[in-house]
Amino acid sequence: MNKIAQHASLTLLLALLLAGLAGTAHGQVVNGGFETGALTPWTTGVQNQAAVVQSSNFNPGPVAAPGGTRFLAISNGPGQRSTAVRDIDGNSTTDYDLTTVQQTVTFNSTVSPARLVFAWNFPTSEQDQPGLYDDVFDVLTTISGNTSRVFSGSSCKNDGSSFSPYPNVPCFSSTVLNWTITGAAPISNTSLRYGVGQWQNACVEIPGTVIGSNTVTLQFRMGDQGDATYDSALLIDEVSVRDTCNAAATTLEQVTTSTGGLVEAKNGGLIFTPIDNGPAFSTDNTGTAFAFASSGNYTGDNPNVLQQVFVHDGSYSRVTGLTIAAGGSVQGVSLSGPTAGALHGRYVAIAATLNAAASRQIYRWDRQTSTLTQVTNTSACENRNPSISSDGNRIAWETTCDAYTGRGSTKKVVYSNFSGVTWSVPVNFMSAGEPAATCTGSEPRLSRGDTGNFIALVSNCRLTGNPAPLAPEIYRYSISGPSWSRITTATNASTSNFSPTIDAATSTNAGRYIYFISDGNYFNVTGGTSPEIYRYDASGTGTGTLKQVTISQAGNGYVGVRQAADGGGQYFAYEYINGSSGQFEVGTGSYNGTSLTLKLGASMNLSLGVDVGFDSSNVPSVIFLSNSDLMSPSQNADGNTEVYRARTP
Repeated sequence: MNKIAQHASLTLLLALLLAGLAGTAHGQVVNGGFETGALTPWTTGVQNQAAVVQSSNFNPGPVAAPGGTRFLAISNGPGQRSTAVRDIDGNSTTDYDLTTVQQTVTFNSTVSPARLVFAWNFPTSEQDQPGLYDDVFDVLTTISGNTSRVFSGSSCKNDGSSFSPYPNVPCFSSTVLNWTITGAAPISNTSLRYGVGQWQNACVEIPGTVIGSNTVTLQFRMGDQGDATYDSALLIDEVSVRDTCNAAATTLEQVTTSTGGLVEAKNGGLIFTPIDNGPAFSTDNTGTAFAFASSGNYTGDNPNVLQQVFVHDGSYSRVTGLTIAAGGSVQGVSLSGPTAGALHGRYVAIAATLNAAASRQIYRWDRQTSTLTQVTNTSACENRNPSISSDGNRIAWETTCDAYTGRGSTKKVVYSNFSGVTWSVPVNFMSAGEPAATCTGSEPRLSRGDTGNFIALVSNCRLTGNPAPLAPEIYRYSISGPSWSRITTATNASTSNFSPTIDAATSTNAGRYIYFISDGNYFNVTGGTSPEIYRYDASGTGTGTLKQVTISQAGNGYVGVRQAADGGGQYFAYEYINGSSGQFEVGTGSYNGTSLTLKLGASMNLSLGVDVGFDSSNVPSVIFLSNSDLMSPSQNADGNTEVYRARTP
């Protein structure tokens, strides 16, 4: 994965915010998933326009529930329901057709404040309407007569405008689709002109909750701002009160379990070195096998807690021939994709320092033959962040070695090919970049299904196109071309483009899709300063198609993305910082070019990298590193960095 350094400042900032959030869920919300098919014990108010629905109530649909099969829909339609005048968001603009849904909950909390966790969706017909028509919703909590607004939103707008002070919800389609809610009295015939986008996850503090017993009234409400013609619907599911924001999938598992460490006598005292897994790890295409760096003793031959490279594929194996002594370390690993016989991923590329005096080199281990080959042989410089092709015969990496680049210690990306006997002299394919002497390259990712013909990377060189980069840009290079594609053109020197990941598809679509993260706001979304996921489709002629996949509220953002080997550029794993809850969230996403679905795998105090795979049942999994204790009963009370996997059916 090797992206900790790529967003170290974000990780450090969030680490300071995330301290002390351990705990277990104690929410006593009744029918919070609405699986009874009825609202009871929830009660409705004002216009009472609410119903429990499921996918079959949406035409054309489908709309999958985040949990189970049913969820709540609150509507301000169909059409006008009332002429009563209100002002929900305080902007002096009339709000019509108000409906509320509420429940009073009594629960015990072991922390203060407790947290309200729920899944939500706000499809609206107002996307192309003038800014005045900005339908709104909010979530209120009341304790001891004190009411607080803990969450809110207003209609997505195609032009990015926001008339309401409530933040815009994400837009997921700019095409009128004309969906309708049917067979769900009293909200039947509610019109949702832009269909239904993805579900979102919220975790917010409940002001006034204390350690011990609490009684709180939870209320969801929505209204029709400025007109009473076009409809919107607030969809709610999986409502609970928790001590933390951990809403992990039931398929979550902790793969590694490390305990203990090495006790050494030094300078008249004892020094304890704990076991650590990471920060380097990488999965194969299935997500069932992974290579990782660890100081553990998983194979019985690492008693001195020295960092080694292991592969887990049902059982553990250690990379042999790579003798890492005291002071040595592993910076990065990359596991090849396809199954080779009984092996899930035959080859492992490794960036490692063998001892305190050695330079970092690139190696390849063949799991089938237990053969280690050395790709680089340099001194006084670094080789790091390797990416390997599916057949294991091409590796790309970052280097600061003048012997390979002719540019002193300036960091570039190079690649080398294996002939079956030796590795070729590294190819400095960035040599034409301007200014050649000083511009840099980083974060290389090889396409894998086609033996690595395409490389995605980040660079502040002008490798093709104008103008000269103001900030590091995302590029794609075709080795067989040879040719460059420039994917981003930042207009601000402070823009961050990072975490490129190129498809691992078959040769048909090889190199076609690139996902990456940027805060460049390339589509001019109002207030769009958060790091978001983008996807580039290189198919056809011209410059390809760039689309923004996610839209986050201010204070939130994505810090990692990895594309799956689905062959269609659709599935990926994400790593997200939820500014409302102060938690890292990891999961999988599905994007078909128009609509997006995100599935949460786990929420935690600190995530340290993600990867993705599809298992034999064709179910996506997010694999990630964390030092949080996510399982019940506890498996990581000592806070070691462990590898977790969450299947997201």
